[in-house]
Amino acid sequence: MNLFRPDGESDLGRLQTRTIDSMRRARRYAAENSDLAIDFISVHEPADAPLMPVDFLPARTLDRTIRDLLGFADGPSFPLMFDIIESAADLCGDSGGHVIFTNSDICPQPVFYAAVCQALSSGFDSLIINRRTIDSAAIDLPFEIASSELGEIHPGLDCFIFPCSWLERLERNDACVGAPHVMRSLFHNMVALADRLLVLTEANLTFHYGDDRPWLSEDLTAHRAHNEEQTRLQVERLCLEPKARQRIGRLHELHPKYRPGPAAAVAGKSSEVAPGFSSARYQRINEARLSHLASLPIEIERRSVLELGAGPGDLTGFFVDRRCPTTSVDARPENIRELTTRHPSVEGLVIDLDAPLEALGRQYDVAFIYGVLYHLGNPGELLRWAAEHCRQYALISTCVSPGEGEELNPVAENAANGTQSASGKGSRPTRRWVLAELSRHFAHSGICRTQPDHFEFPTDWDAAPTRESQEAHGLCRAIFIGSHLPFDERVFSREILQHHQQPDG
Repeated sequence: MNLFRPDGESDLGRLQTRTIDSMRRARRYAAENSDLAIDFISVHEPADAPLMPVDFLPARTLDRTIRDLLGFADGPSFPLMFDIIESAADLCGDSGGHVIFTNSDICPQPVFYAAVCQALSSGFDSLIINRRTIDSAAIDLPFEIASSELGEIHPGLDCFIFPCSWLERLERNDACVGAPHVMRSLFHNMVALADRLLVLTEANLTFHYGDDRPWLSEDLTAHRAHNEEQTRLQVERLCLEPKARQRIGRLHELHPKYRPGPAAAVAGKSSEVAPGFSSARYQRINEARLSHLASLPIEIERRSVLELGAGPGDLTGFFVDRRCPTTSVDARPENIRELTTRHPSVEGLVIDLDAPLEALGRQYDVAFIYGVLYHLGNPGELLRWAAEHCRQYALISTCVSPGEGEELNPVAENAANGTQSASGKGSRPTRRWVLAELSRHFAHSGICRTQPDHFEFPTDWDAAPTRESQEAHGLCRAIFIGSHLPFDERVFSREILQHHQQPDG
């Protein structure tokens, strides 16, 4: 539970007290009728530590709220749902047990834990239990009387039960509690992971006093938009995995209300970003690149990242979700505005990567250079600059030209097109040129033995289009690495390859 000190004259303090009392009753019932081991865990901010009951285990305290992401000076300082879950993860261990995650004002019935155990023993691997709503005045009645009220069905997703082993597999995002749509983030995770998920929409196993729904306040409009966008991006990432995509697709087919909407406009305005970024073709390439990136056995989690040519942030979430301190660079101010709106924790810098580059004054673990090298007239200068600013390695995805020589192949691009070169100068280097240039600035350079599952990433270069026919057949792309440290040569080849594999091949 996330215990907190309510503001003003809210009844939440009394509701939390009732919830804790009902949890203790349910634990006593389970102890009298079974050998269940039940621990209560308190997740809270440092200032709320005095609220923790003596029979609760203290989790790692929370160190940020939605204010830190959205930059709000006013408004509620709601914590982030996955911060709460991760804070308690250390206490869950590998016992083979289950996590119960719910709100601090949802009261379990005395038979709650016993019923959950029975459902899990019957073959379900996870559960969602929707609360019932009883009259708010019942808070003044003895528990035995209040809990006997049948109440009314509530459509919200309130109580989640899943194996402790899933904690490391959850696709996290930055949705905040206290605002609409937060629980949909956890719901989609469970749909993706569960083989037998039981959703109880009418069971009288939990209840809530009253139905005031403070999260519908107009003061939380920005929080709602944030949660909706976080869910949309998270679902896109989950659907990169085929089984999850099938399961989530079936959910949306049967229950369209859970389908995330389109990307939210910034501050109610139409986006300044070039529409090409949202095209189906561009998104398919992104899906393939992110799926391939996730398949690589390289250290990324919590590494600092310098993202070059970031565009509006379509790939940035990959690093945000892995808790990577990230600085994203793009030549177009409108792209950086969009990126930092989508990912408020990311530092955005407007820098023309085709102009003389000055030192940033700091280094990063990783340089991420996807989809920008070929939009530059002088890509070698960017690779030199990236090498100076990264401690470990640089990952590069770029369009390339067929050919065996070290050729840059300059081209003109339309600077008026927001997805193209800001300077109007581009290039289509050969793969050998990229490797040779990387070797000038990194101790180790290579080409990835696997390539993303997309036709623009050839796996058979004997059958790849020639330079003369490339325009008719489409672009060719490839994934490279430049590293200051030795890399795994089972993953990256120091030599040009004619044949590659898909990640699962």
